[in-house]
Amino acid sequence: MLGVGPGTSAQAAPAPPPEATGWYLALDDSFAAGYQPGAGDDLTGGYVGVVLDAVKAKTSEDQARQHCVSGTEMAIDGTCPRVGLNDVATLLPAALHQIHAAGPSAKIVVANYDNPFLAADLAGPSGQLIAAQSVVIQTQFNDIIATAATAANPYVADLTTAFRSSDPTLVSLAGVGQVPTNVAAIFAWTWMCTLGDTHANDTGYAALAASVAVASEARFRLPRRRPERTHKLLRELRSSG
Repeated sequence: MLGVGPGTSAQAAPAPPPEATGWYLALDDSFAAGYQPGAGDDLTGGYVGVVLDAVKAKTSEDQARQHCVSGTEMAIDGTCPRVGLNDVATLLPAALHQIHAAGPSAKIVVANYDNPFLAADLAGPSGQLIAAQSVVIQTQFNDIIATAATAANPYVADLTTAFRSSDPTLVSLAGVGQVPTNVAAIFAWTWMCTLGDTHANDTGYAALAASVAVASEARFRLPRRRPERTHKLLRELRSSG
């Protein structure tokens, strides 16, 4: 996930109309469009609209415009995690370089990833093995993102922490029993456990928006906007353990 703040002239965005003073360009797959299964895209209900509001609220870019590129993906070979990770290690730095070259004044935020495959933990011993393997891949994947971000100097939105991906503390999940906090977060914040869909639900998008907004606060000097519903869910997960 890439977010490019006001001031960019990146070629992926169309020329802004005269009244627009900047662009917020969200380069992502369907997450950028706030997609949810059965409902389709929601440009204002996902994370992008919240971050755009924060940009407008803090900067002089009160006419900043949003341009989401839903379905934007680097061509990654999904047949083998190792090949896929190698692709990211090569393509992500190249993409960041191209964005910077197209818009030298662009302010860039890169997001790491949560791990929806932790949902496999609920399938018993065999699923728990898959979940454990997914943690290894997630760690490698996020390390690659961090390395690319360091080289290109964008800020990183920490979805891994927001979704408590590394928290194994047991909590009580209604109808299921005791599960790790990271699994409970995936259960509650995504459609993975109910529909087998990796997309976030409303609460998950709120957590995603909060993570991007926190990174944007550092990058754009914006006020923090951490949705209360995100904190409420975390408190409930903690208190039920």
